[in-house]
Amino acid sequence: MANVQDVIENQRNIEATLASRMTAFEQELRSAANKTPLQDLSQDYKNFRDLVWSVLKALRTQIQALTRHVDELDSYNRKDALLFSGIPESDNEDCTAAVLSVTNSVMKINDLTQNSIRLCHRLGSRKPTGCRPILVRFHDIRMRNTVWNEKKSLRTSTTVIHEFLTRSRQTIFAVARRHFGIKNCWTRDGVIFVKIPNNDRRRIGTMEELDQLKENHPAVILMTPTDKQQSVGKPATTGLAVATVPIRQPSNRKTSAPSRLDK
Repeated sequence: MANVQDVIENQRNIEATLASRMTAFEQELRSAANKTPLQDLSQDYKNFRDLVWSVLKALRTQIQALTRHVDELDSYNRKDALLFSGIPESDNEDCTAAVLSVTNSVMKINDLTQNSIRLCHRLGSRKPTGCRPILVRFHDIRMRNTVWNEKKSLRTSTTVIHEFLTRSRQTIFAVARRHFGIKNCWTRDGVIFVKIPNNDRRRIGTMEELDQLKENHPAVILMTPTDKQQSVGKPATTGLAVATVPIRQPSNRKTSAPSRLDK
């Protein structure tokens, strides 16, 4: 996946370089417009420019298709996995036992045993503060779905369950929740869904699709302190969040320094 991202970045650099050089060349042509021999050169340049942009457009389309195909394969490979966040971390810990303690004692899923788990470990490097999420891969995807469907039982717990999204889908999901509100965005089987103001549900697969949806529904959803806390740990639910903007009443008091909310 990293190689694809490098190709995309190189392609963008090529576009930027060609655009700047073409602009400079056009300026030179305008300054020498009174010289007739340059007319043929000008036409040749325009033909070359059109050819270059058509090639870059085709390259961009191929890269987007390749990126989406790789992302779909990566997402399919993650369907048997879930992320458990908020489980305290300790030295020489048994991650499997820690996860089973949550699923059996808090979620009351007694059918889940150690034999149901194929892989269980922390993600990332350990930090002085906080605890890393635990990645759990299940032998049976049906057991994985059972755990996922019972995640609401953890509302009063510090543990939060997330789907193991790909990097690109995680970025899209974060941007969607900032724009439409946490309660209006959720995932299912690695697919991102957004509920728009008219209660329609839209499936989002790419950042371009999300940008188009944001353009059609530009209203900004304000995040409450509870939503901000959920954005750090809690997963999104499917309820419709209605954003309200407080209206300030005129005051005769002297204006003080702006608060964080005013910013």
